[in-house]
Amino acid sequence: MTISPIDSTPFSLSSPNWFIYQLAISLVAFALIMIICKKINKNIYFPLSIFLTFAVIAILISKDNFAASYGFTRVLIRTLISLFYIYIGYLYKISLEKKIKYNMQTFSIVLAIHIIVFILSNTNVNLGLIFAQIHHNISPFIIPFTSIYFILFVSKLIAPLIKEGSLADKIGRNTLHIMANHKFVIFLIQLVIFYIDGKPFSQLPHELTNLYYKLYKYKFLYTFLSIVICTYIGEALHTTGQYIKSRFNKKSTVKLFAQSDDVQALPLK
Repeated sequence: MTISPIDSTPFSLSSPNWFIYQLAISLVAFALIMIICKKINKNIYFPLSIFLTFAVIAILISKDNFAASYGFTRVLIRTLISLFYIYIGYLYKISLEKKIKYNMQTFSIVLAIHIIVFILSNTNVNLGLIFAQIHHNISPFIIPFTSIYFILFVSKLIAPLIKEGSLADKIGRNTLHIMANHKFVIFLIQLVIFYIDGKPFSQLPHELTNLYYKLYKYKFLYTFLSIVICTYIGEALHTTGQYIKSRFNKKSTVKLFAQSDDVQALPLK
């Protein structure tokens, strides 16, 4: 039981979607826990003890040699530690962001904390959840705070430079589609390159043993094209959704009113 599409295709083309399933599980669990916590105590810091406990349990369950976990254990570790991460983001947005200044002095302090944690953890810092690998040190408790600050700090610097409707803006609005579809899109790009190189498709499984065909040569092409194509897939889906929604709303409106060329529309009873 992995509750994940990993290895669901010969080349793991849908493997990035594990995040969507896990996010759904974690968000539902987070919402339920927060509802219960608010009934007990409305203080926004009250749930910290619960989610911190979950994080500790996740670390203890994970293998201390940083090996991957499997099956239900993997899902359990992901859920417990991600609940802590989600709460940290929630806490940061609700309370901490208003109190923390975005200037070079604060940035330097946060950077110093980040470096200290990195050193104390013997450079063993990895918060990736895909294989439920968690280092048994303090990094999972501190790095989420410093990382959120870094991301917001850089975002505040870059955001004014991004024009609405530009490619960069569209990429930012379609990161989900990029994450979910990039492997499949890269696979299609590889088929084209494979054909151009004059190789028979029967050799494809052998050539893709390491997932990507001639990565050393085409890595930048794969990256650029997959981002652009996935972005416009997202844009197309959004446009289609808006069109369907507008058509649905239009039909609903027509049902409510009687139209005539020379008589003003009147509501039907």
